[in-house]
Amino acid sequence: MPILKKKASKKDTSSEKSPKPYALDLQKKKEYKTKGVIGIGTYGVVREAVHIPTGRPVALKIIKKHIIKEHHKEGMVERELSILKKIKHPHIVIL
Repeated sequence: MPILKKKASKKDTSSEKSPKPYALDLQKKKEYKTKGVIGIGTYGVVREAVHIPTGRPVALKIIKKHIIKEHHKEGMVERELSILKKIKHPHIVIL
């Protein structure tokens, strides 16, 4: 009986880089219900949303990754996240 090889998946994770710390995983995305647009910028959009588990209203900044990469602005995003991680304020989510 011939040995069957497992069909290769479209995405090979063995050679893949680890995910960026600012990428929201699918499970986290499911925790938010988005509503209308609050603002639009060069690199993304800010949407009104609700954190489903707590019912807390939030603003989600959704960054267009392809534009960040095209303009080589990954460092800008990383600096912004670095600053946000240092801020302790009731209206800013702790990262």
